[in-house]
Amino acid sequence: MKIGLQFAMPVEFRALPGARDLGPFETVSGVPFYDLGPGIIACVGGVSKVNAAMAAEILCLKYGVDLILNAGIAGCATDLPTGTLAVASDFVQHDVDTSGAGDPVGLVSTVNRTEFPTWEPERCAALLRTLGCAPLLGRVATGDWFAV
Repeated sequence: MKIGLQFAMPVEFRALPGARDLGPFETVSGVPFYDLGPGIIACVGGVSKVNAAMAAEILCLKYGVDLILNAGIAGCATDLPTGTLAVASDFVQHDVDTSGAGDPVGLVSTVNRTEFPTWEPERCAALLRTLGCAPLLGRVATGDWFAV
């Protein structure tokens, strides 16, 4: 299995043990890619859904990853300790609002959904527990919010 680790910001990637002085083996469309070991590729795709989607597409199409894990703060708005591992039971969009057109807040009209389930979250959390991790399981709100 080939795994892709996806980070938004360099500071998140550099916090990974051993990554501080690691240079990219290739940069594609402005996204640096790093070899972290057999079957593990990391990238720093940039902030936003568009950048995340572009980096995920490159990971899939160019590098053939089987699994992508989003790492970093992932827009966390909750006071969680550094290093907290979260497994998403589902996702919602916090920045989609077409309620002026009569839609419910959060509706992604192209797929007519407000909630997006994830693949076997309990199974993923159980696997992480067998590896000595203590993941949090719950809903993840995704979207963009820019502040200065």
